Amino acid sequence: MGDLDGLNLGRFGVYTFDFEHQPAALMRESIQELEDRGWPAFWIPELAGREAFTHAGYLLSCTRRIAVVNGIARIWSREAPWAYGAALLLADAYPGRHVLGLGFGGAPRPGVTPLAAMAAYLDDMDAVRTSNPLPRTPMRRILAAYGPKMLELARDRSAGALTYHVTVEHTARAREILGPDAFLGVEHAVLFETDPPGPARPLGPPLPKVAPAPR
Repeated sequence: MGDLDGLNLGRFGVYTFDFEHQPAALMRESIQELEDRGWPAFWIPELAGREAFTHAGYLLSCTRRIAVVNGIARIWSREAPWAYGAALLLADAYPGRHVLGLGFGGAPRPGVTPLAAMAAYLDDMDAVRTSNPLPRTPMRRILAAYGPKMLELARDRSAGALTYHVTVEHTARAREILGPDAFLGVEHAVLFETDPPGPARPLGPPLPKVAPAPR
């Protein structure tokens, strides 16, 4: 990972679905422990009921330094002006600690392609005129992007891209499209194992289902 418009997210961060299933007190305890252990960034999805901005705001309120990244907030879960306003407030309340990751998803809208939907959503966000105070540090946004056209949109209309469950080869292609300066966050599943290597066996439950990859 690394630098995102002057915000250093570190080389590694933590991305987990576990907070979707934890009570608030345990979430607070867990995020504080991760911060105390020196993790620079914590990434959260919007999948099983936790609303993206209240989730991020709660975790930010429980901590002092760690960055919280929406990975992702689904664009059809809220209209663009409200996403803009929420991200603006978090940027103001927690300077340099929140990143808005946007991705295709939410209530289905038949006949609309992911690329067209995302481009229109960004147009609506950028057209917002608000009386809300502007934050001292900028609101930062990235896009979930897999195919070349969505990666180009991420390069041109945001600070970079987030990918999920991809190959090393895909990451190399994504970097080539994004160029050397745009941010690229790549989710790779890891297993912390104390047992010595042995015969193949199930390692855990299957990965959570996510929306089809935007192309």
